[in-house]
Amino acid sequence: MKKILIAIIITITATASALGAASSDIHEGVYLRQDVFEAKMDAFMAEIRLMNEQLRSELNSRIDATNARIDVTNARLDELKTAVYWGIGLLGLLITLAAAAPYIVKVLQSINIPKPTLTIEDVERLIDAKLQSKNAQ
Repeated sequence: MKKILIAIIITITATASALGAASSDIHEGVYLRQDVFEAKMDAFMAEIRLMNEQLRSELNSRIDATNARIDVTNARLDELKTAVYWGIGLLGLLITLAAAAPYIVKVLQSINIPKPTLTIEDVERLIDAKLQSKNAQ
């Protein structure tokens, strides 16, 4: 029992002395005053904020450039869509006309439109009537 108790005490003392070790700088008299530390930390934080702001501005400019390229691409895609829709519409119209052409021709042939006929006698009568009206004046 004594041996176990002595082993426990040695273990606790060795552990406590290892955890209580301090930096060699403190023993040599090297230390940093609180105001110097705070000034250096403020300068460091200001530099970090400046770098953060520069990074944000660079990122924002890249995002703006990317958005501009996306807008141009969207405009081109809209133009392409419009051209494709017009092409499909015209193609559909041509196919419809080609399919309906025989029926349209039959309908036009079935309509009898009398053609005006002009005979030589009609021409002679017109000339005589014109000459008479000039002679009468």
